[in-house]
Amino acid sequence: MTREMARPKTEAERRAAPQGDNARTAADPRAGGSADPARPELAPDARAPEAAQSTESPGSPQPGWRRAITVIWSGQAVSILTTYSASFAAMWHITATTGSALYLAVAGIAALAPTGILSPIGGLAADRFDRKRLMIAADSTVGVLSLAIAAIVFYFEAPIGVLLAFLAVRGAAQAFHSPALTAALPTMAPESQLVRINSLSQTLIALAGIVGPVLGIFLYQALGFAGVLALDGAGAAVACLTMARAKVPRLSQRPKTKPLADFAEGLAAFAADRSLGALILFCAAVMLIAMPAGSLFPLMVYQVFEGGGYHASLVEVVWSVGLLVGSAALVVWGGGRRPMRIALAATLALGAGQAACGLLKPGQFAVFAVLAGIMATAIGMFTAPLLAATQKRVPPELLGRVTGLFQTVITLAAPVGLVFTGFGAQRLGLTTWFAVSGTAVVGVAILGLMSRRLRDLDAPAAVT
Repeated sequence: MTREMARPKTEAERRAAPQGDNARTAADPRAGGSADPARPELAPDARAPEAAQSTESPGSPQPGWRRAITVIWSGQAVSILTTYSASFAAMWHITATTGSALYLAVAGIAALAPTGILSPIGGLAADRFDRKRLMIAADSTVGVLSLAIAAIVFYFEAPIGVLLAFLAVRGAAQAFHSPALTAALPTMAPESQLVRINSLSQTLIALAGIVGPVLGIFLYQALGFAGVLALDGAGAAVACLTMARAKVPRLSQRPKTKPLADFAEGLAAFAADRSLGALILFCAAVMLIAMPAGSLFPLMVYQVFEGGGYHASLVEVVWSVGLLVGSAALVVWGGGRRPMRIALAATLALGAGQAACGLLKPGQFAVFAVLAGIMATAIGMFTAPLLAATQKRVPPELLGRVTGLFQTVITLAAPVGLVFTGFGAQRLGLTTWFAVSGTAVVGVAILGLMSRRLRDLDAPAAVT
């Protein structure tokens, strides 16, 4: 008899559970049954013909999952690159036309705030509607808006408010696209590949972070801001076309309920599973304390090491390369069977590197650059295992809402952490703040390693 460990069975699962002697047949893959009640049936019209008659063991990937993932991420790679290019060009355009630090700050808020605020709604939508269509709708919205703003910029001088609205709508679209994609992946690929696939996203983002600004400023100079926006629209079109071609399984239809009831069900998932609650608190602590430290790197270069723009840019390059190395390592390795151990070890390395930065002397810039690379590598190995642990733990029909809540915490925790970091560094001094905050991150990692609830996230979903 198979015993569910991660969560209580839903009413539908209890009704569908085999009784008596039939239970052994259903629990034995060799007998043709399913041993994974956590993976709901797919809607009949969403299955490939061969999938409907498949006799593979439970938890096996959908037929052709490698091709589907390749098709999706080929389009996402183009879209991410053009997005980074357009976002950098937009920030540079605001800088060149206004010369205002206030407008730059407002632009940053406009880009981030909608994602943090709307992610719970995006997660709710991912669990109520077809996830494939939701992602296409999000990319289409961004693409059409990019082309519209390109036309305005080409024929007229776009007001600053239009550019801020552009960034805000892009952030809102991300709030719907990201939970839908995260929730769709576990229905497509085997659990053993989730860390690798999530790391692929981080790798593409790291590459876009290196290439995107260079491409963006080159196109800005060669084609103008309108040309960069038009390219962004084309990138969104590519993402839509590849997503339309990919086979993304759909969950079977469930009774329609009120949105507030669905949202409450998502919150109840955290209340029912204390490991998920511990995980979101852990993520919030890391985002508050550790992630804002990178914003102080230019100041560290200038004040502590008496460096110039070249030294600051070198640190940024090292940081981007570190992110790429960390995420690419997980793509190659796959992460093994204990993703939470990877995330906790990465947090420990991140905190140790951050604390060590606070002990450096003025003549140790090279050591600082190396530590920045180590910290970035740790961050590159931090996010994907957390996503994989959540994807394995949460039922697919709830994963959109849970992902949306996580994204809200992560997105909003970083700006709050920036405020505390600014005041803390101003009051204690840069090096002292790095030492204190890094030690705090190490403490969070140690508490995480000691937490049974976090360790339980590495436990298999079911045992026999």
